[in-house]
Amino acid sequence: MSAFSKIEVEGAYRGTVLDATVGKTTNGYPQAILRFRAEEGANEMGEFEALGAQTQITAYFVLFNNLEVFNEQTANLNYVQLQKIGKWEDGKFSFREIPKLNGKKCFFRTALNTYKTKAGVDKTAMQVAWVDEYDSDGTTTLKPASDAELSALDALVKFTPTSAPTTAAKRGRPAKPPVEEKKPDPTTAVPATVVTTTVPVTMAPPTPVDLLVDQLPAECSKQEAWEYLYGLTPNPDDDAISAAWLKAIKEIGGDQKAYTSAQWASVRDKARGNLIPY
Repeated sequence: MSAFSKIEVEGAYRGTVLDATVGKTTNGYPQAILRFRAEEGANEMGEFEALGAQTQITAYFVLFNNLEVFNEQTANLNYVQLQKIGKWEDGKFSFREIPKLNGKKCFFRTALNTYKTKAGVDKTAMQVAWVDEYDSDGTTTLKPASDAELSALDALVKFTPTSAPTTAAKRGRPAKPPVEEKKPDPTTAVPATVVTTTVPVTMAPPTPVDLLVDQLPAECSKQEAWEYLYGLTPNPDDDAISAAWLKAIKEIGGDQKAYTSAQWASVRDKARGNLIPY
């Protein structure tokens, strides 16, 4: 019988990595498997206090979104988080570094996650939602920037006002997903010129994404599906995501305007499979 009970409360913790090993998903993607022991918990003020009873939780981190190339372009946010607590040097990663995480002190946050199993049944489980360095802030909300900090940043803004729409930067997140261009029937219609513009939108830092397919909601909106794909990696590839999106829509077929929330979830899953072929 284990000397520790499982963590059952959402919150921010400080503790130790008890075990660290390397495994693979059922589809062959490398993942780090870590067992954490919580030793301190953050109160409502964000101050850490020693826990009366120590608890533990096991987490699975898929590190890369590619089966053949492991580098900074294919690294998931999970890799970035573990790199911080492992102090890995950029460009010098080895899977032998994962077991060396054993005994490391770190900060981690837990949260309940409700998802659909492969059998279509709702299941709620406690999971590790974030991992960071030991002295990370334990508050439950983002720390707001001060007026002085905002003013200092605004002083560096050098945009030139213009009334004409501009093309989004390569790494800017498109406001809306692409629309499949339908080829006109030459026997019934005269080809028309279609002009599209893209409004630049600053991409917020991606939030952690759980890469287990059976934990994704069975229904979602078109925009939610699009935003999900952009959160898969720290450095999303606009062209690859757009191509995967249009391919998924072509596979499903039908009129997009009539898609249900379940069909948009299918678009999300198929597009994700095109990007990360689990």
